[in-house]
Amino acid sequence: KTISKQRKGFINARIEQYGLEKVKEVILKAQASDFLNGHGEKAWTADLDWLMRPNNFPKVLEGKYDNKEVLKHSEENFSLYKDMTDYDPSKE
Repeated sequence: KTISKQRKGFINARIEQYGLEKVKEVILKAQASDFLNGHGEKAWTADLDWLMRPNNFPKVLEGKYDNKEVLKHSEENFSLYKDMTDYDPSKE
C-alpha cells in the first residue's frame, strides 16, 4: 500500500516536531487504548491519519485516551484517605 503525500507530510511533521521516539510512543499508546480501537460507545476507531494530525497527536501523547482504571472504594482505600485528611504537617 502506498503512502499519500498528505500522510507522509503529517508523519514527517510530527517526527520533526516531537522526534521519532515520541511518534513511536503515540503509536504504542494508540494500540493500547480501548477507545481508539473501537471499544467506546460509538465503536469508532482511530487511523494513522487521525493520530498524526497536529491537533490529535498531543492529546494521545498526553494520555487523554489512555485506559482509565476505576478505583474501588474498599475499606482500605477509605482508611488511607481518612489518615490523609487527618494529617497535619505542623505536628510532625
